[in-house]
Amino acid sequence: LTLLGGLRVDATAAQVTHRGLAASDRDGPRLTSQTTDVFGAVTSPRLTLVAHPHASLDVVASAGRGVRPVDAQALSDAERVPYTRVAALELGLRHRIVAGSVTLDSRSSAFVTRVDDDLLFDADLGRNRYIGETRRYGVMCATTLRYGTRLDAQASFTWAEAHKTLAGAALADLGSGPRLAYVPRFVGRFDVAYHDDVVVRREHLGISVGAGTTLVGRK
Repeated sequence: LTLLGGLRVDATAAQVTHRGLAASDRDGPRLTSQTTDVFGAVTSPRLTLVAHPHASLDVVASAGRGVRPVDAQALSDAERVPYTRVAALELGLRHRIVAGSVTLDSRSSAFVTRVDDDLLFDADLGRNRYIGETRRYGVMCATTLRYGTRLDAQASFTWAEAHKTLAGAALADLGSGPRLAYVPRFVGRFDVAYHDDVVVRREHLGISVGAGTTLVGRK
Protein backbone atom coordinates (compact mmCIF):
# COMPACT_ATOMS: atom_id res chain seq x y z
CA LEU A 1 0.00 0.00 0.00
CA THR A 2 1.12 3.54 -0.76
CA LEU A 3 -0.55 6.60 0.77
CA LEU A 4 0.03 9.99 -0.85
CA GLY A 5 -1.13 13.36 0.42
CA GLY A 6 -0.77 16.82 -1.01
CA LEU A 7 -1.83 20.43 -0.63
CA ARG A 8 -2.18 22.75 -3.60
CA VAL A 9 -2.22 26.53 -3.30
CA ASP A 10 -4.14 28.49 -5.94
CA ALA A 11 -3.64 32.23 -6.20
CA THR A 12 -5.55 34.54 -8.52
CA ALA A 13 -4.83 38.16 -9.38
CA ALA A 14 -6.77 40.17 -11.94
CA GLN A 15 -6.98 43.74 -13.17
CA VAL A 16 -10.01 44.77 -15.21
CA THR A 17 -10.35 48.16 -16.88
CA HIS A 18 -13.79 49.29 -18.03
CA ARG A 19 -13.61 51.88 -20.83
CA GLY A 20 -16.26 54.03 -22.43
CA LEU A 21 -18.36 54.56 -19.29
CA ALA A 22 -20.90 57.34 -19.17
CA ALA A 23 -19.27 60.77 -18.77
CA SER A 24 -21.80 61.78 -16.11
CA ASP A 25 -24.33 60.35 -13.69
CA ARG A 26 -26.94 61.75 -11.29
CA ASP A 27 -24.18 63.31 -9.17
CA GLY A 28 -22.49 65.09 -12.09
CA PRO A 29 -19.40 64.50 -14.27
CA ARG A 30 -17.38 61.30 -13.79
CA LEU A 31 -14.42 59.49 -15.30
CA THR A 32 -15.13 57.47 -18.43
CA SER A 33 -12.87 54.58 -17.35
CA GLN A 34 -12.51 52.58 -14.15
CA THR A 35 -9.90 49.99 -13.10
CA THR A 36 -10.57 47.16 -10.65
CA ASP A 37 -7.82 45.13 -8.94
CA VAL A 38 -8.63 41.90 -7.11
CA PHE A 39 -6.61 39.11 -5.48
CA GLY A 40 -7.33 35.85 -3.72
CA ALA A 41 -5.68 32.62 -2.58
CA VAL A 42 -6.98 29.27 -1.34
CA THR A 43 -5.57 25.85 -0.43
CA SER A 44 -6.91 22.52 -1.70
CA PRO A 45 -6.05 19.11 -0.15
CA ARG A 46 -5.80 15.78 -1.97
CA LEU A 47 -5.34 12.23 -0.68
CA THR A 48 -4.52 9.14 -2.78
CA LEU A 49 -4.33 5.48 -1.74
CA VAL A 50 -2.58 3.05 -4.09
CA ALA A 51 -2.80 -0.72 -3.61
CA HIS A 52 -0.32 -3.01 -5.40
CA PRO A 53 -1.94 -6.48 -5.51
CA HIS A 54 0.41 -7.53 -8.32
CA ALA A 55 3.67 -6.28 -9.79
CA SER A 56 1.86 -5.15 -12.95
CA LEU A 57 -1.41 -3.93 -11.38
CA ASP A 58 -2.29 -0.88 -9.25
CA VAL A 59 -5.64 0.00 -7.69
CA VAL A 60 -5.95 3.74 -7.06
CA ALA A 61 -8.51 5.62 -4.96
CA SER A 62 -8.31 9.37 -4.49
CA ALA A 63 -10.32 12.24 -3.08
CA GLY A 64 -9.62 15.93 -3.26
CA ARG A 65 -10.85 19.47 -3.30
CA GLY A 66 -10.36 22.02 -6.03
CA VAL A 67 -11.43 25.55 -6.85
CA ARG A 68 -12.35 27.77 -9.76
CA PRO A 69 -12.20 31.58 -9.52
CA VAL A 70 -15.27 33.61 -10.40
CA ASP A 71 -15.52 36.08 -13.26
CA ALA A 72 -13.31 39.05 -12.33
CA GLN A 73 -15.63 41.49 -14.14
CA ALA A 74 -18.25 40.91 -11.44
CA LEU A 75 -15.96 41.95 -8.56
CA SER A 76 -15.40 45.30 -6.87
CA ASP A 77 -12.03 47.00 -6.47
CA ALA A 78 -9.82 45.43 -3.77
CA GLU A 79 -12.37 42.65 -3.20
CA ARG A 80 -11.00 39.26 -2.16
CA VAL A 81 -11.61 36.80 -5.00
CA PRO A 82 -14.29 34.26 -4.03
CA TYR A 83 -13.79 30.73 -5.30
CA THR A 84 -16.23 28.07 -6.43
CA ARG A 85 -15.44 24.87 -4.54
CA VAL A 86 -15.09 21.56 -6.38
CA ALA A 87 -14.99 18.10 -4.75
CA ALA A 88 -13.83 15.02 -6.66
CA LEU A 89 -13.71 11.25 -6.01
CA GLU A 90 -11.91 8.76 -8.28
CA LEU A 91 -11.42 4.98 -8.30
CA GLY A 92 -9.30 3.35 -10.96
CA LEU A 93 -6.99 0.59 -12.19
CA ARG A 94 -3.63 0.72 -13.90
CA HIS A 95 -2.08 -2.29 -15.64
CA ARG A 96 1.37 -2.54 -17.24
CA ILE A 97 2.70 -5.19 -19.62
CA VAL A 98 6.35 -5.24 -20.71
CA ALA A 99 7.48 -7.74 -23.36
CA GLY A 100 10.91 -6.99 -24.76
CA SER A 101 10.78 -3.61 -26.47
CA VAL A 102 6.98 -3.39 -26.24
CA THR A 103 5.29 -1.64 -23.31
CA LEU A 104 1.51 -1.51 -22.90
CA ASP A 105 0.19 0.77 -20.15
CA SER A 106 -3.60 0.77 -19.60
CA ARG A 107 -5.65 2.89 -17.22
CA SER A 108 -9.33 3.08 -16.39
CA SER A 109 -11.19 5.04 -13.74
CA ALA A 110 -14.62 6.10 -12.56
CA PHE A 111 -15.11 9.62 -11.23
CA VAL A 112 -17.67 11.79 -9.43
CA THR A 113 -17.37 15.58 -9.24
CA ARG A 114 -19.49 18.17 -7.42
CA VAL A 115 -19.32 21.91 -8.15
CA ASP A 116 -20.85 24.23 -5.53
CA ASP A 117 -21.95 26.99 -7.94
CA ASP A 118 -21.31 26.16 -11.59
CA LEU A 119 -21.08 28.46 -14.61
CA LEU A 120 -23.06 27.69 -17.77
CA PHE A 121 -23.33 29.63 -21.01
CA ASP A 122 -26.73 31.28 -21.44
CA ALA A 123 -27.58 31.76 -25.13
CA ASP A 124 -30.21 34.40 -24.34
CA LEU A 125 -27.82 36.53 -22.27
CA GLY A 126 -24.79 35.81 -24.45
CA ARG A 127 -22.55 35.09 -21.45
CA ASN A 128 -21.94 32.62 -18.65
CA ARG A 129 -24.20 32.69 -15.62
CA TYR A 130 -24.24 30.91 -12.28
CA ILE A 131 -26.74 28.05 -12.05
CA GLY A 132 -26.06 26.60 -8.59
CA GLU A 133 -24.73 23.17 -7.70
CA THR A 134 -23.96 20.61 -10.42
CA ARG A 135 -22.69 17.03 -10.37
CA ARG A 136 -20.75 15.01 -12.94
CA TYR A 137 -19.94 11.33 -13.12
CA GLY A 138 -18.45 9.01 -15.70
CA VAL A 139 -15.59 6.74 -16.70
CA MET A 140 -12.27 7.20 -18.48
CA CYS A 141 -10.14 4.59 -20.29
CA ALA A 142 -6.71 5.13 -21.82
CA THR A 143 -4.06 2.86 -23.35
CA THR A 144 -0.49 3.76 -24.27
CA LEU A 145 1.64 1.54 -26.52
CA ARG A 146 5.39 2.09 -26.82
CA TYR A 147 7.85 0.25 -29.04
CA GLY A 148 11.34 0.99 -27.81
CA THR A 149 12.11 4.67 -28.15
CA ARG A 150 10.72 4.96 -31.68
CA LEU A 151 6.96 4.51 -31.56
CA ASP A 152 4.38 5.95 -29.18
CA ALA A 153 0.63 5.53 -29.60
CA GLN A 154 -2.18 6.43 -27.22
CA ALA A 155 -5.95 6.02 -27.35
CA SER A 156 -8.34 7.41 -24.75
CA PHE A 157 -12.09 7.56 -24.24
CA THR A 158 -14.23 9.43 -21.72
CA TRP A 159 -17.94 9.16 -21.02
CA ALA A 160 -19.42 11.79 -18.72
CA GLU A 161 -22.86 12.81 -17.49
CA ALA A 162 -23.46 16.31 -16.13
CA HIS A 163 -26.60 17.39 -14.28
CA LYS A 164 -27.84 20.34 -12.30
CA THR A 165 -28.52 19.28 -8.72
CA LEU A 166 -32.10 19.58 -7.52
CA ALA A 167 -32.78 21.19 -4.14
CA GLY A 168 -32.69 18.62 -1.35
CA ALA A 169 -31.15 15.89 -3.52
CA ALA A 170 -29.29 13.15 -1.65
CA LEU A 171 -25.49 12.99 -1.89
CA ALA A 172 -25.64 9.82 -4.00
CA ASP A 173 -28.39 11.18 -6.28
CA LEU A 174 -26.17 12.21 -9.18
CA GLY A 175 -28.54 12.45 -12.12
CA SER A 176 -31.92 13.58 -10.82
CA GLY A 177 -31.74 17.12 -12.18
CA PRO A 178 -31.79 18.34 -15.79
CA ARG A 179 -28.81 17.56 -18.02
CA LEU A 180 -26.37 20.41 -18.59
CA ALA A 181 -26.13 21.82 -22.09
CA TYR A 182 -22.83 22.10 -24.01
CA VAL A 183 -21.24 19.15 -22.17
CA PRO A 184 -20.38 16.28 -24.57
CA ARG A 185 -21.19 12.82 -23.27
CA PHE A 186 -18.44 11.11 -25.28
CA VAL A 187 -14.91 12.28 -26.07
CA GLY A 188 -12.29 10.13 -27.79
CA ARG A 189 -8.68 10.85 -28.66
CA PHE A 190 -6.01 8.98 -30.61
CA ASP A 191 -2.36 10.01 -31.05
CA VAL A 192 0.64 8.34 -32.66
CA ALA A 193 4.23 9.56 -32.89
CA TYR A 194 7.38 8.15 -34.47
CA HIS A 195 10.91 9.13 -33.45
CA ASP A 196 14.13 8.20 -35.22
CA ASP A 197 17.76 9.18 -35.56
CA VAL A 198 19.31 9.57 -39.00
CA VAL A 199 22.89 10.33 -40.02
CA VAL A 200 23.46 13.18 -42.47
CA ARG A 201 27.11 13.71 -43.41
CA ARG A 202 28.19 11.91 -40.26
CA GLU A 203 25.98 14.17 -38.14
CA HIS A 204 23.12 12.64 -36.12
CA LEU A 205 19.77 14.26 -36.74
CA GLY A 206 16.72 13.46 -34.61
CA ILE A 207 13.40 13.44 -36.42
CA SER A 208 9.85 13.12 -35.10
CA VAL A 209 6.50 12.93 -36.83
CA GLY A 210 3.08 12.57 -35.25
CA ALA A 211 -0.64 12.75 -35.87
CA GLY A 212 -3.73 12.89 -33.70
CA THR A 213 -7.48 13.08 -33.96
CA THR A 214 -10.31 13.89 -31.54
CA LEU A 215 -13.90 12.69 -31.61
CA VAL A 216 -16.40 14.80 -29.66
CA GLY A 217 -19.93 13.51 -29.14
CA ARG A 218 -23.13 15.51 -29.41
CA LYS A 219 -23.56 18.25 -26.85
